[in-house]
Amino acid sequence: MTLRHFARQTATLLSCTGLCVALIGPGVPRHAWADNISSSSNITASCDAALDAIVWENTAENVVDTPAIRFLAYQDAANSWLAAAANCPGRYEQGIVESAYASYEAHEIAPAAGISPSAVETGADVDAVDKSSPNTSSDVVVASVSTPQGLGTAATSALALAQDKAAFSMEVLAARSNPTNEQEYALSLRARGNAAQLANGLTKDPRQKLYSVQTLLAHPDTLVDPSTGLRTPTNAAVEMELGLSEAHGTSDLATAQQRLAAAAFTREAFYDAWVLGYPAAPLPLKS
Repeated sequence: MTLRHFARQTATLLSCTGLCVALIGPGVPRHAWADNISSSSNITASCDAALDAIVWENTAENVVDTPAIRFLAYQDAANSWLAAAANCPGRYEQGIVESAYASYEAHEIAPAAGISPSAVETGADVDAVDKSSPNTSSDVVVASVSTPQGLGTAATSALALAQDKAAFSMEVLAARSNPTNEQEYALSLRARGNAAQLANGLTKDPRQKLYSVQTLLAHPDTLVDPSTGLRTPTNAAVEMELGLSEAHGTSDLATAQQRLAAAAFTREAFYDAWVLGYPAAPLPLKS
């Protein structure tokens, strides 16, 4: 039995007692963006299928208590929101954020389900990065999602610049620690590798190499993120800034294939931000 079939059967049973409306009605959505999800202004068959799947997955998340089943529900929701980002142009940025957050929810419930958090299908895995233990600047930390190809100059340049800035920021934070913070150093190496791969196919390299360190030096541990007004660990703020920059920089992609590749890559920064301690509410990019 698939999770979606499980959710449908559960909802059907609950409707007999009048509870289903309370569970999946707009009064108690899983997230604010789940309201009126079927009213997207960019409905195609693929978009409609993704939104329909999300509705049922939200139902399962609300009615199921078993951690293992909830873990699967979050994983399915992450994939469906990724499909929505690709196939519903008006929900591109929303789909990225919701997909990343569903993966984060899976990460958080995994231990209760007897599952390793590193089993979360994200493409952005702080847990995996922690195992890399880089020792020198020549070490390479590879992201589990390949850098997207064929996005065009503007989007690729935006991604390369955002990754390079994040790499620089994480390297500064890592160096501020004594001994060097291996997690931040690994994240820096991964972002720098991503930036290099992205810039490699461009005629003009958009990377600036050096960026302002004033905020990082003044607030190496925690800060109030100016983009959201939330107090957060500084390394989590770096990842959130990376995600926001990438999402905005790729928001004008023309095809579903391009949006899928960019969304799968971009959501890793949001996921990492939450795993590193960024406040889980409210979700960013809410219009």
